[in-house]
Amino acid sequence: MKNVRVFTDSMTTLPEELKKRLGIRVIPVYVVFGNNNIYKHNEDIKTEDIYRHVLERGVMPGIAAPSVNDFYDLFKSVIEQQEKVLFISMSAEISKSYKNAMQAALFFSNGDVTVMDSYAFSSGTGLMVVKAAVSVPKAGSMKALLQVLNNSRKNLNEELILDKIKLANTAGEVYGLNNRIISPLKLKRQIQIRFKSFNLSQTDQDICILKDMQVHSSSAAGELQREMTLVSQTMAADHGEYTKIKLKERYGFKQVYLSSCLAGLLSRRAPRSVGFSYFVNQKKLPERA
Repeated sequence: MKNVRVFTDSMTTLPEELKKRLGIRVIPVYVVFGNNNIYKHNEDIKTEDIYRHVLERGVMPGIAAPSVNDFYDLFKSVIEQQEKVLFISMSAEISKSYKNAMQAALFFSNGDVTVMDSYAFSSGTGLMVVKAAVSVPKAGSMKALLQVLNNSRKNLNEELILDKIKLANTAGEVYGLNNRIISPLKLKRQIQIRFKSFNLSQTDQDICILKDMQVHSSSAAGELQREMTLVSQTMAADHGEYTKIKLKERYGFKQVYLSSCLAGLLSRRAPRSVGFSYFVNQKKLPERA
């Protein structure tokens, strides 16, 4: 299929290199500081500016999914170019992107827009989006493409490390925000989450940052698909870079991409975080209905 365009939203971990090379399009989420300061991520405000705002003011922003109208306008512009849409969202358990995209899809002919729930958080969704973009040229139909993605989704592992140290005042968040994206802690069944101290020396990091993570046992069991892993960091550039290096050196991943993202800001405990995702060779979870 050559006429399918893959989309996600800007909460997804995706390096610029892959977005450009694979033609992946990204719809911005909304970042809200206070009741009147509403920004489109990466259009009105960049990720590093959001980090700086949190550090300087000690206040966490609210983050909201794109609206139904946002999705409608985006999908319409693509369909008018004689292309079909595949939108892959972060888990519907924490983000309204899936629901809003599904509602927008109802305005178009059957088959023009396909919406898929990754069941994952930021880096896991990114890996699913990359898998989709790579698989589009090889798939003979949308049905065949979705079968590939369903199989990959079953074998996706995602791990998230959250800093123990609280840096921001959660009371500053905008709790009444429509379409609010909520904490990844709700996904504990789907992703492995650990709380660790990020205030460590480089030597201590080797012991603590990846200790007790699932990647150890998956590697020991020979289950890792080592072609690619995506690493995300929120306000933890050094720890993200360290994790990237260790995943390549210790576990043999061929391609390791590191990106800054907003994921850690959703934890509502401490914004600094590192996450990473990879595929394994065996079925990890039964498919959902």
